[in-house]
Amino acid sequence: MFLGWVCNVLYLAFIYNHIEANQHRVFIRLFTVLQVLIGGMLVAFPLQGYGLYSIMFSSLHTVCMILFAILFFRKCQVKNTVSYWFARIALIFFMLSAVGPFLLGYIMRLGPAYRDWYYFSIYYYLHFQYNGFFTFGIFSLFFKLLESRQVAINKAGIIGAGRLMAIACVPAYFLSILWVQLDIVFNLIAGVAACIQVYAIVLFFKVLRSSYSVWYASLARASRLVLGIVLFCFGIKLLLQCISAFPEIAAMAYQLRPVVIAYLHLMLVGVITLFLFVWYRENNRLNIKYDMYVMIYCVIAFAGMEIVLIATPWWTELQTLLLYPSRYYIFVFSTLLAVGFTMLYWTTLKRSV
Repeated sequence: MFLGWVCNVLYLAFIYNHIEANQHRVFIRLFTVLQVLIGGMLVAFPLQGYGLYSIMFSSLHTVCMILFAILFFRKCQVKNTVSYWFARIALIFFMLSAVGPFLLGYIMRLGPAYRDWYYFSIYYYLHFQYNGFFTFGIFSLFFKLLESRQVAINKAGIIGAGRLMAIACVPAYFLSILWVQLDIVFNLIAGVAACIQVYAIVLFFKVLRSSYSVWYASLARASRLVLGIVLFCFGIKLLLQCISAFPEIAAMAYQLRPVVIAYLHLMLVGVITLFLFVWYRENNRLNIKYDMYVMIYCVIAFAGMEIVLIATPWWTELQTLLLYPSRYYIFVFSTLLAVGFTMLYWTTLKRSV
């Protein structure tokens, strides 16, 4: 999902937003290679887990993405924009996240005694992907929308807030591994990092408030609705980060696996995916007549899945009321969500034909 959906969209969006059309050929060729490697991972990982072929495909994919980042930095013509600054930081975080998967093969050879380090590497990758690459990537797309509509942006204020958020993203990694019951100092570092990120978002709102009426009015009604849901989900995510710095909360979250999955879905579906649909919508890639209703349908399915995941640890007490095990409801809402996304994909095809 990371590489086949979000990474692909950001790759194409960065090219579309920042690279001249006569420079696209080399990027499209590299994109084709990336799809072959993703297809290889799609087959290799289910069959052998983290084995020879899956390591080979994922490592080559990472190398190609690093090559993309280098080409992007070299061939981008306009580098003094807010959107480029966020795209650059996003790609730097991608390269930083790549350290985790490269270490996994070595850690697995060390045996069961290094089990915690195995999970440290996985959570390292996850953290710098969704808090780094994905988050800064969608900020880049958002500010490019504003720039394309000549909305006045306080560049120094926005980049200042972005720099704070980027710096805080590094120690915020400890929020992902507090389940191992590290020294209380790490809880304090993680808590401070979470609070700094909240402060950075507050600064974003303050800077954007002066031009709110202009950029908000430039969005379609469907985009305004979904963007509001994205901001709501992002706010919950920031709140959960802050409270997860407390040792008892961190330990409880690790033990309740469905709650962890609900948190990941909150970020990857509620924030990242829904925003990407806004970006598609505002770039006229969705069917204007029907996309609002389909997106509302997707939001309802997503909300239902989140509620079921959060309630799953306490489902035994609820089953007399809800009749069926939680897995049935997860299957239903997941299917509804997949149908909704397929409908949006179909409208994208119709728009591009």
